[in-house]
Amino acid sequence: MYRRISILGFLLIGIFCLTGLNSFAERTIDKIKYPPLHEIIPPQVDTLRLDNGIKLFLLEDHELPIVHARVRLAAGEFLNTPDKAGLAEICGTVM
Repeated sequence: MYRRISILGFLLIGIFCLTGLNSFAERTIDKIKYPPLHEIIPPQVDTLRLDNGIKLFLLEDHELPIVHARVRLAAGEFLNTPDKAGLAEICGTVM
């Protein structure tokens, strides 16, 4: 008897969840108001090329006195020729 009541209760809860909450969500989603977005102004990027061919991108932000540098090199083991095996590993260790 207790098992039948619990199964019936779970069925009623499942039916309520599938029908009642879904219609409730459809009604409330239309009432959400979003504030207007702020205008996005991308920073100005200065591009410099050194005498040795390295290309620099400079972004200045004078709000905080912080200097941050990031280097990306087009290098790796896949660029090595078969007669120079291990050169990329040695360069990476030295850097």
